Amino acid sequence: MKFRDVQRSVKAQRYDRSVGDAPVLGKVTRVTRGASKGQRRRRRRSEGPRGQRQSSRRRRVVLVWSSVFAVLTLGLVVISVWTWANKNKGRGAAEALAAEAAKPPGAERVVSQFESPGEEEALDLVKKALAIRDEKEVPNYFRLGRSSPAEVVGFLRRLHETEGEPQFFDWLSSMDANGMLLDGVMVTYPSQEDESKRLAFLTPNEKGRWLVDYEAFARVVTPGWKDLLQKGTEQGMVRVLMASDNYYNGPFREEEGWLAFGLASPDIDEILVGYARKGSPQFDSLQRMFGKEVSTRRATLEIRKVEGAGPRQFEISRVLAEDWVLSGSPFDEAGK
Repeated sequence: MKFRDVQRSVKAQRYDRSVGDAPVLGKVTRVTRGASKGQRRRRRRSEGPRGQRQSSRRRRVVLVWSSVFAVLTLGLVVISVWTWANKNKGRGAAEALAAEAAKPPGAERVVSQFESPGEEEALDLVKKALAIRDEKEVPNYFRLGRSSPAEVVGFLRRLHETEGEPQFFDWLSSMDANGMLLDGVMVTYPSQEDESKRLAFLTPNEKGRWLVDYEAFARVVTPGWKDLLQKGTEQGMVRVLMASDNYYNGPFREEEGWLAFGLASPDIDEILVGYARKGSPQFDSLQRMFGKEVSTRRATLEIRKVEGAGPRQFEISRVLAEDWVLSGSPFDEAGK
C-alpha cells in the first residue's frame, strides 16, 4: 500500500548579505520599556474608592481562578498516578501472559515413574549430545526414531559448519505432550546472518535414561521440503508451526466444509495453507489442540496435495503429534 506524502507549502525569502553584515531578522515589533504619560495619568485617577473596589474585585477573581487551577492541577496529578499504576499493572499482566504463552500448551503434566532431570543435568546432557562425532556414542544421548546414528552425526557436523558453536542454552523445564514426559532446552546459534534457535526435547526411554529426540531437534521432514514444494511429491510428513487462517480457494473454497491453517517452518520461506475436513478425525484433533486458548502451535502432520489446489495448498491427512516429538500413537487417534 502506498501512502501519499503530505507536504506543507512554505514561502521562503532569501536575503543576500556580505560577510560581517548583521543578519536580517525581518520586521520586529518594538516593545516599549514603560507606560506612556497618558497611561500614568489614568492610573492616578483610578486610585479612589471606586478604584479600590475594582482592585478588590480583581483580587477575588484571581483568588477564585487560582483555586480552580489548583484543583485542576491536583486532579491531573491524581489521574497521572492512576494511569501510571494501571499501565504498570497492565505491563505486569502482559509479562505474565507472555510467560504463560512461552509454556507448552500441552495437556497436564504427565505422571511418570522417572524423575525429570534438573536444570544443570538437562543442559549438560544437551551440550554433550551436540558435541558427539562418534556414531557409537549417539544411542547414549539421542532418541533416534527412524534415523540412523550416521544421519545424526552427519547432521551435527553440517549444523556446526553452518551455524557455529551453540551460544546459549536455556532450560524450559516440562513440555509434556502426546502423553509423553518431555523437558525442553532452547539452543541458540550465532548464525552468519542472524541468530537461530532449535528446541532440544528430552524424554526418557524405557529404562528411564533421558535422551534428546533427534528428529524433533533436526526438524526432520519426510521426504523433504524440496520434494514437497518443488519436485511434485504428493504426500509427506512435516514438522510445522500452525496458526488459524481464513484463506479458502480452489478445491477448499467452501468454508463450511474445511478449517484452514497457516503452516510455517524455520527451514522454508513460504507460508503454506493446510486444510482439515470438518467432521474428520483430523478436524476433531486440531479442535482439541487449539481449544486451549492458544493461537500458535507446533505440530507434526501428514499433508497431501489435492487436484486443483494451488502450490501452497495441502490437505491435512493426519495429525501425528501436537508437538514435534512422535509418540507410539498418532494424536488424531487419541479420541477414538
